[in-house]
Amino acid sequence: MRKNTSIDLAIVIPIHNDFLAFKKIYYYLIKYLQNNKNISKYEIIIGDNASSPKEQELVRNLSKKNKLKYFFTKTKGIGAGIRLALENVTLSHVFICGIDFPFGFKIIQESIDEYLRTKNALIIGSKAHKKSKLNIPITRRVFSKAFNIIVNLLFDLGVGDTQGTHFFSKAMYEDFNSLLSSDTPFLQTQICIYTKKQNYKIVEIPVNYTYYRSNSKINVFKDGFSMFLEAIKGRKREKKHDT
Repeated sequence: MRKNTSIDLAIVIPIHNDFLAFKKIYYYLIKYLQNNKNISKYEIIIGDNASSPKEQELVRNLSKKNKLKYFFTKTKGIGAGIRLALENVTLSHVFICGIDFPFGFKIIQESIDEYLRTKNALIIGSKAHKKSKLNIPITRRVFSKAFNIIVNLLFDLGVGDTQGTHFFSKAMYEDFNSLLSSDTPFLQTQICIYTKKQNYKIVEIPVNYTYYRSNSKINVFKDGFSMFLEAIKGRKREKKHDT
């Protein structure tokens, strides 16, 4: 990090019936952001995608007490939650992460550092980076590898992992926000697709993924199949648009 360099940052977190998981990390996240001298101002934006009424109330009450920004949509899906949160970002930089922060909080600083070095690129905390340390089930590794191979064949992205953490500027987001449509985890792949179409760089950095959340809301087979279908449909749309 350059000396005397600071940015403002919006942390975007999608939630679906994840109150207990969020409650475990929110205090530590706030403390980390407050103590980070390179973050001049921050906001935490929660995109609740179709949680139960009880869960909504719990997260909403926690948000009020801690000045977190809470938004709800009846549409279920990680992508729906992320899109809703992104629409309400007021600061100039964005960091998207899962509820459990599987790579730890330090990935935030590492993303900022790389962003400042590369100057306005999409920075991905990538499980596919050769220096990444992983401790995840083989089924998820195989799915992730297969999905990203297909995505790269369809869209020529040159990205090893489209589903990691994402860090980018709000100005970059405004160049492609109207194109984002997915309600599923495929939304993060869409961010990569349209980032490249707008001629921005995409840079992957290594992660330390030693904590695996066994009760993750993502179902490898069900969500994986829907993401493969979305990738194929997305490529068909792009072909129509290009002709």
